Amino acid sequence: MIVNWKTVTFLLWGLLNQSAVYAATEGLPFHLDDYGRPLVEIAFSNREKLDVLLDTAARRTAFTNDVAARQGAKRRMRSTIRHFSSAGLLTLPLATLDEILLFGKPIKQNTLALYPDRVSASGLVGFDTLRGQVIRFSQETQTIEMLANSGRLAGEGWARIPGRNNRYMGIILKAQYGEHELDVLVATGSSHTILDRHAANALFPSKDFSVFFGTTQVYQGLSVWPRNLDTITLKNLAIGEWQLGDVDVTVDKLSASDATGVEGSKFLLLGADILMRQNIALDFRDHSVWVPAQTVR
Repeated sequence: MIVNWKTVTFLLWGLLNQSAVYAATEGLPFHLDDYGRPLVEIAFSNREKLDVLLDTAARRTAFTNDVAARQGAKRRMRSTIRHFSSAGLLTLPLATLDEILLFGKPIKQNTLALYPDRVSASGLVGFDTLRGQVIRFSQETQTIEMLANSGRLAGEGWARIPGRNNRYMGIILKAQYGEHELDVLVATGSSHTILDRHAANALFPSKDFSVFFGTTQVYQGLSVWPRNLDTITLKNLAIGEWQLGDVDVTVDKLSASDATGVEGSKFLLLGADILMRQNIALDFRDHSVWVPAQTVR
């Protein structure tokens, strides 16, 4: 038999290269900002690297005007987007960028939202680059693992908390609190969990939420200024089978219909204070959350 060593060498190189890419996406480092929210590294074709906010509630990946200009992004004249994120709904201009490198792989032909330069970070990663992905956060190793599907999580005994998507493709879960059903948005871009004031009035009718003292500073999305909000405790909060125990949440007037797609929804924005305190996996394929077995009933 005649062996073509050039072909063998090429195939071996390809396999090794594939393994390297897979390994690179298996344990990507992240760290928390000063407000407890996850930051990931993003790279551009000119080799510049930036730490950006991973905001699971954001509709689209976004950068400041300054970052976009340095990367040669092309502004789309007269084009804007209703950009939803952990900070709520904004109307922002759009631009296109040929390629960015995220989670160890190139993402081409990106349509970006543009923020003013005076924000709290250089940019954020949104759902448009997360769709179809299953990502698992390990707090022990401070890494994000990219999974092909959720089969491995099921095999390891993790529990699936089913959900749905909102109109911006964020993950919405259901929680039962007493006689009230809450729509819960998974929002790593918010430093704290926030209960919409309409929901707070329904859950605690004897309390007056129109007067507050602002005891907790809450950072949302790329907003540079915090909101000073009061807190209240939700006793024995559970989202499906996921047991969270007693949870201190802040209270604010939120746009529940924008976040959930349902008018009159009782709305809870689930922030990094809960999401980043344990190992957790987010499945953007079927809009669900996976948690370790010991955290469910």
